[in-house]
Amino acid sequence: MHADDPVQSHCGGQPMPRIKRSPKKQVIRPSGQLPDRLPTEISLPALAKLLGMGLTEAQGLAERGIFVRGNPGRYILEHSVASYCTHLRERIRTLL
Repeated sequence: MHADDPVQSHCGGQPMPRIKRSPKKQVIRPSGQLPDRLPTEISLPALAKLLGMGLTEAQGLAERGIFVRGNPGRYILEHSVASYCTHLRERIRTLL
């Protein structure tokens, strides 16, 4: 430690704590392709959280077939989101 080092003297002579950097956020590519690490299947609680709804509402949508089932306890993410968007568009049309 150097006596004239302002960082170490400010931290009581201890080295500065390491700052954890958050991973880069993935975005949809300009070509419209989804990022490589986006899961193909997702649990119902995770799908509900992604779409900003409660689990009970998501369970109702799953029972009505709006969310597309994959492996047991999983839903196909891309098809479920597309189906949910279609469902919302149809609901809007009925309200107009």
